[in-house]
Amino acid sequence: MFGYLLTRMAQSILLLFGVVVIVFFIIRLTGDPASLMVPRDASPEQVEAFRKAMGFDRPVYVQFMDFATGVLVLDLGTSLKLNRPNRAVILERLPATVQLAVAAMAVATAIAIPLGTLSGTYPGSWVDGLGRALGLLGQVTPSFWLAMILILVFAVQLGWFPSFGRDRWISVVLPAVALGLGVMSQLYRLTRAQVLEIRTNDFVRTARSKGLSEVLIMARHILPNTAIALISVMGVQFTYLLGGSIYIETIFAWPGLGSLLDEAIKGRDFPLVQAITVFFASFAILIHLVTDLLYGLLDPRIRRGA
Repeated sequence: MFGYLLTRMAQSILLLFGVVVIVFFIIRLTGDPASLMVPRDASPEQVEAFRKAMGFDRPVYVQFMDFATGVLVLDLGTSLKLNRPNRAVILERLPATVQLAVAAMAVATAIAIPLGTLSGTYPGSWVDGLGRALGLLGQVTPSFWLAMILILVFAVQLGWFPSFGRDRWISVVLPAVALGLGVMSQLYRLTRAQVLEIRTNDFVRTARSKGLSEVLIMARHILPNTAIALISVMGVQFTYLLGGSIYIETIFAWPGLGSLLDEAIKGRDFPLVQAITVFFASFAILIHLVTDLLYGLLDPRIRRGA
């Protein structure tokens, strides 16, 4: 297990370094940062003064070393528009994004796992048909379109939920449903497929031959083996929820990192855009590392193969 841990940590560090390199250079491919960040009516002298003040007149490799060193010591620079350290701004908005992602994952798993288990246990039944219809609906429905429909029906017409903001706990319901429907579809399909496959394995047939009830077989044999595949997919989907929340947060005026990134892009706050992108990537890498470790704990074959 220790070797497996070292291998995954080394891979995560290399991946983070690659992210830093990509973010630094791709953002600069959009053009001269100084020209993009100053007002359009700025004079050439003002652009040049801004370029020197921000250090953009230095060689690119020097700028990259400063940026990479800052990431190592958790110094993500200063926001131009807010005039505050980017790290403080990100940590201020992070709880809202995590809350939305956790709520969306809770909605997705609460529907997908029970429904996928029943569909895999009783294939061809009405429950299976309902689950497959919901899975298809979640797969083809754009989250931003669903968000607007939810606002129109449940906020405007029925008045059951607020349409924007984060004032009360009930405010998270509509954005969580809009964001979690696509994840629900993925988890449902995986759960159903895993249950269908595991039910035909020899150890399940042996358990039945010993007289164990279907409930006990499900609890002891089928669900634990299904969880191994689900954990890895849930880790990937959770990172999607974190990074894909920009549209949902913008529509619902949710004060998280997604809406902050949208504001930074519109305001041409180049250092803040760069900082949020690196933070999202780092958070995703950390989640994948934790997922891999949990996967190794649940499946001894992975630990022995490491």
